[in-house]
Amino acid sequence: MPRAVSDVPRVFGCAGGSLVGATWAANAAVAKVGRVAELRTATVLNRLAARPGGPTVLHDLGIPIPNISANIDHAMVSGRRVLVIDSKGWRPARYWSVGGMAFHGWHRFGHASGATPRMAVDGLERFLRGRGVRARPMTPVVVVWPSSGRGRLSVALLGMSGCRVVRGDRLPRAVRRAVRLQPADPAIVDALRRLLNTPAAGRSRNTVLAAPRHR
Repeated sequence: MPRAVSDVPRVFGCAGGSLVGATWAANAAVAKVGRVAELRTATVLNRLAARPGGPTVLHDLGIPIPNISANIDHAMVSGRRVLVIDSKGWRPARYWSVGGMAFHGWHRFGHASGATPRMAVDGLERFLRGRGVRARPMTPVVVVWPSSGRGRLSVALLGMSGCRVVRGDRLPRAVRRAVRLQPADPAIVDALRRLLNTPAAGRSRNTVLAAPRHR
């Protein structure tokens, strides 16, 4: 007897997995902030996936390009649409850009690059095409969460080339606008599961994560 749609796993991988014991991060505090941001994003995405007829979400995937160590934080598959989502944890401030330069307040900010998400989309497109899987890659989303509760975070005036930047509380709306919410094409999901970094790559994680508190 076939499983009901509600029984089909729709969440795979482990959000923030690549930041556990990450030796490449500037320090342990930076890795912790990044992992908290990824967990907060996962909470939102997992809830969207849990809805009847919802999409599929995969957390912590490798970018299928040789000699690239960066990862894809999250990928959502809705129908044949594939949305890459990159999570950031930044201190509360007004982030803005002009002439290709980014600032927080009146200080230069060198971490507002959309290079990795764009590269990830290009890599996924080639990876899927090489396996004969039809997909429609969407403009990647960079979601920014405040690293503390002190002050207000704004990214309304921040531009990242080839990406859409949104604040964490606006992520659900941004996802719906980008991909709608539909059951995923199983061929795309099967292919992307090969890229999962976590030891539990073959197992689903349907439990919605609780949003951790910032300190």
